[in-house]
Amino acid sequence: MDKIIKMNLGGRELTANLENIVEQSNGSVFLQYEDTVILSTATMNDSEEQLDFFPLIVDYRDKFYAKGKIMGSRFTRREARPSDYETCNGRMIDRSIRPLFPRGMNKKVQITNTLLSFDEKNDPSVLGLIASSITLAISDIPWSGPIAVVRIGKKENSFILNPTYEERGECVLDIVFAVTEKNGKLLINMIEGNSKEVDKETIFKAFSLAKKPLKEILDFEKKIIEEFGKKKVSLNETGNLKEVEEKFRIFLKDDLEKALYAKDKEDRNSQIKELEKD
Repeated sequence: MDKIIKMNLGGRELTANLENIVEQSNGSVFLQYEDTVILSTATMNDSEEQLDFFPLIVDYRDKFYAKGKIMGSRFTRREARPSDYETCNGRMIDRSIRPLFPRGMNKKVQITNTLLSFDEKNDPSVLGLIASSITLAISDIPWSGPIAVVRIGKKENSFILNPTYEERGECVLDIVFAVTEKNGKLLINMIEGNSKEVDKETIFKAFSLAKKPLKEILDFEKKIIEEFGKKKVSLNETGNLKEVEEKFRIFLKDDLEKALYAKDKEDRNSQIKELEKD
């Protein structure tokens, strides 16, 4: 099976390498757009710990070597905290993928995007979101993606698909659209951008331009999922939590209090374990 899948996106080649070198992750992908390369990995804790929130962590990290920077001997070699740029990129990815996790999901999930190579032209944040979508979609982590994303710029009277950094500096509109698909229709689930007081018709035109490449990216991801996707882990249905809690209270009655206040530590632990088992 060929583990390298390619598509043309805005006249540039987008390449997904599905060679799994991150063997302990639930899913991983190398995604390359010209000479910008990102490694995205997804991991999920298998524990059945019952939490009342979804502990999702999304990391985006640049590396000095991605741009070919070699620092002097006084350079601090320890990992520093993420820069504002890295934090903002991580949050953009988080906002896009988080709504597509199932309700009741409480297993710990971590998505890590590492910039391995940067050509100083192509935006790694957009690439990171596509890579995160592919990683989650092919993994066994419950998630109802995929997501497609493009950046649209407007320079003078023309729109540009995935403008380079140089082009973005001259744009009056610089906006990112992230979408998912439902019943054959594109649904926007994240927008981020800035502009110099453009009117709403310009925003609508930008999205109209984005629809075709967004659909192509979704089809590209679906092809990858079809070939490399794992069966999703099924979540335990919790049902009506209030009803469950009441049943526990009736079952435990005074036994739990008796176990918790046992003076001898070994006896206390033994009673608690017995109640957990029951």
